[in-house]
Amino acid sequence: MAVQTRKERIDIRVTKEEKQLIEKAAAESRLSISSYLISLALKQAKIDLVKNKTIYLNDEEALRFYEIINHPSELTEYQKKLLDEIDFDKKLDL
Repeated sequence: MAVQTRKERIDIRVTKEEKQLIEKAAAESRLSISSYLISLALKQAKIDLVKNKTIYLNDEEALRFYEIINHPSELTEYQKKLLDEIDFDKKLDL
């Protein structure tokens, strides 16, 4: 895998105390400040993106969801008509 050169910049302002704390943590991790901050920011960004796409259900909601999935209601005539119109062999471009 080729190494990508980082060319973009993100500038942030911190207090003296925040900078000292970050410098100490980076040093203890044996990373430069940039590498330390990038690794933390990327890790958190991935967590946030997954979290924003996850649906959390309480026990009652989870039971209701389970019931709906495992015991679907009868399709209406309109829903049946729509299903008949779908070409399931056609590849979807997502």
